[in-house]
Amino acid sequence: MNMLTDILASSRYSRALLTTFAILVLTGCVLEEDISQTSGGEVTINGSVGDGPVIGATVTVYNSSGEVVDTILSDGQARYQSKIKAKGHEFPLRIEAIGGTDLVTGRVPDFNMQSVMAHPSVKAVNINPFTTLIVQVAERMSGGLGSDNVANATVIVMDAFSFGLDGNQVPDPLTTSIQDSNVSHIVKASESMGEMVRRTRDQLRLTGSTVDGDAV
Repeated sequence: MNMLTDILASSRYSRALLTTFAILVLTGCVLEEDISQTSGGEVTINGSVGDGPVIGATVTVYNSSGEVVDTILSDGQARYQSKIKAKGHEFPLRIEAIGGTDLVTGRVPDFNMQSVMAHPSVKAVNINPFTTLIVQVAERMSGGLGSDNVANATVIVMDAFSFGLDGNQVPDPLTTSIQDSNVSHIVKASESMGEMVRRTRDQLRLTGSTVDGDAV
């Protein structure tokens, strides 16, 4: 999804900076302590994995130095959970989901998905096409992955590519807990974004390009 990321990172959506504080308040990401002061302890990471719901995906958790701290599989409900020990300086944790089976298409997802746990206070970390784009946009900002940049990137991505995701049901595709009551909303919107990526890839291939879903 690199092409989409470049478009967003260089677009007119810099106005997202003006709304960062409001988003931080709404998502519970206003943190009173500096991340560098957070003591080490056991941290639980859990959330949903989906373009459509993806089962059997290999979910790898990396610390801020790029070291692998855990690898797990998404379960039969397209969820994952990891318990790790991490100190404040090891955040943000970057999370990647590879492979598995998309229960909507019955196929392996067309692109790898990414997410981020910016701070140990975060309760849920979903992995989907929206979070993938959010991570890639935030990484291109000055300072890289971090609470502020992730919040800004979320505004940018959802402003440009919400694909009808109901904000009342899923206020934040990254941190909102996905339950029976709202799962259909995130699945439909994620599948719409995934289909856009697939169609863009297919059209580019008609021109002789060899791009894959990750490159789009």
